[in-house]
Amino acid sequence: FRRYWIAAALTAAACLLLFLLPLQTDLYATYREFPTAGFTARGEQGSALLQQAEMAFNEKKYEKALPFFDAYLAQYPDQLEPLYYKGLCLLETGELTGARNIFSSIAAGPSAFAEDAQWYLALAFLREKDYESCKEALRAIAPDSMHAAKAAKLMQAIK
Repeated sequence: FRRYWIAAALTAAACLLLFLLPLQTDLYATYREFPTAGFTARGEQGSALLQQAEMAFNEKKYEKALPFFDAYLAQYPDQLEPLYYKGLCLLETGELTGARNIFSSIAAGPSAFAEDAQWYLALAFLREKDYESCKEALRAIAPDSMHAAKAAKLMQAIK
């Protein structure tokens, strides 16, 4: 009977493990939260392209939004907000090198998007499971940033 009890216990443990594994959450999915795009409300130049980009982005059709952002940025390369949203599209479509490049350049400058870009840079590293680079990017988030609390939680989760 001892062998049967051991086999039954191992089977129960295996079933429990198989049941609980799907409940573990993907950290990227947990922390990924995109803002709503709102370019056309301000009536910016090239608004037809931005309107299409905004609509696709807000419908979570990131691959569809990318060509509109590219076309707009080809005409107006100095516009940080559409560049930032292009980075979000690249992040979500898995084009992580492009997303990291955009977020790094925005985070390094003195813009209204610098804090957000630093947060999404960390998420880009998280998405590719480069935890050391993710931690480094999280440490660069200022303690008074609106992302500081989430950054601290994420730092604890990936230790």
